[in-house]
Amino acid sequence: VAMGVGHNLYLKRDGRVWAAGRNTFGQLGNGLAADSLFPVQVQSATGGLNGIQDVAAGRAHSLALGQNSTVWAWGLNLNGRLGDGTLINRSKAVMTHDAVGPLSGATAVVAGDGFNLALRQGAVWAWGANDKHQLGDGTAIDQNKAVRVMTASGALAGVKAVAAGENHGVSLA
Repeated sequence: VAMGVGHNLYLKRDGRVWAAGRNTFGQLGNGLAADSLFPVQVQSATGGLNGIQDVAAGRAHSLALGQNSTVWAWGLNLNGRLGDGTLINRSKAVMTHDAVGPLSGATAVVAGDGFNLALRQGAVWAWGANDKHQLGDGTAIDQNKAVRVMTASGALAGVKAVAAGENHGVSLA
């Protein structure tokens, strides 16, 4: 279970995701914009969303980590928080991208207020709102594709876990 701002996600044992609550921006992922008091099944842009191993929910957006290590996102895309290279809200799940293509190899995803973090091979990747430098890329520029989190001495590496707050992220090395 993951709780966002006004909506919840439920990951079933069969790898399917269900959602309930507010749906103003498509954060329930069922292709509609109507709120739902009861869980509805999340869909991808190409059909069902299956094989999911983890979920995260932020402010009016949702994330899922596939068993194949891909990252899926849907809902409000303000500041590029879906990471699909656009600013278009999505009512069905789409793949998150980095500069090369779909973000793959992820082992964890977390959602902040308007940004997200993914853990991939000991490195942290971030996308979305960056007005408070929450992406850790050395800028205050929003990113609509995942960028690697940096330190003063280079890329952040050797990370084992990530967490996100409203406007900040934390990593455990």
